[in-house]
Amino acid sequence: MLIRQFNTLTEILKSLVDSVHRTKDAVEKQESAVRDTAQTWEKKESEIGSTIAAAIKTATDTVPQYEKCQRKKEHNLQRGLFWVALFAAVSAAAAAAGALYYAGIANGQLTEMRTTNDLTKRALGNGDESLKQTLAKMQGQIDETGKLSDQTSRLGDAANTANINAVNADRPWMGGYIQVNNFAVGKMPVITIVFSNSGKRPARITLVRYRAMLYPHFPDDPDKEYGDFDIANSTAIAVPGQPIGIPSSQAAPIDQVIFDELNQHPKDATYFVFAKCEYTDMRTGRKHWTHLCVQYSPPNLFGTGSGFNACPEYNETDNNP
Repeated sequence: MLIRQFNTLTEILKSLVDSVHRTKDAVEKQESAVRDTAQTWEKKESEIGSTIAAAIKTATDTVPQYEKCQRKKEHNLQRGLFWVALFAAVSAAAAAAGALYYAGIANGQLTEMRTTNDLTKRALGNGDESLKQTLAKMQGQIDETGKLSDQTSRLGDAANTANINAVNADRPWMGGYIQVNNFAVGKMPVITIVFSNSGKRPARITLVRYRAMLYPHFPDDPDKEYGDFDIANSTAIAVPGQPIGIPSSQAAPIDQVIFDELNQHPKDATYFVFAKCEYTDMRTGRKHWTHLCVQYSPPNLFGTGSGFNACPEYNETDNNP
């Protein structure tokens, strides 16, 4: 039992001794590190001192040179300002001299202008009558020019009118007539319509229509009487002097009752044959027309053998240019 305790104490003491040795080693290492640090700091202090001393010496040597350089710059600046001021003074003097010179010139010009103005006034005053005469002559020339212009304009209008009249005079003119044969009881009336171009230019015929019918009086609107029957619609070219005939006949013979009515009561009913021709001027393209009309009249009233005479109306043509 005692031996065991002794061994335990021995181990404890041994541990304490080892701990003491380790602590001593650590302290010695710490002291060595402190000495090294102190030596390093002393070395750095020495270097810093040397650097500060060198900087102080450099600054001491540089200050005189800097002051000398600054004084030289100030001297040069003062000289530059002097020359600038001198140049400005000379320029101002030159400008003043120039202003005086031009003022003198302007004054001379003003005097000359006044003199010229006076001379002009005198000339105008002396030549007023001559000026009036000159203006009167100019006005007369202007009036003559105006008259010549008006005359030229009238001549131009006259020439234009003459040209238009010449064109119109040369236009196609379609005339014509209507002839009725076999107009008797029991016979088939034969109606012949003839149109002829009496103008100087050819015409294009675009439409020809006619109507033959018993009417109490001539229709108020003949164009409405042209229907789909009794039509001789032709499209042709009519050269100047060329006649175009359109023969036709009634669909039934003349009845005795109708014939007696026409001869005995002509004021109550009349047999009309009317036609129209529409055509175009082939040069100008303008449209024209011609109307024809005949009516039956008892032979004993007029002493004619045909029994047909021109209507008092509807025989007409257009006057378009």
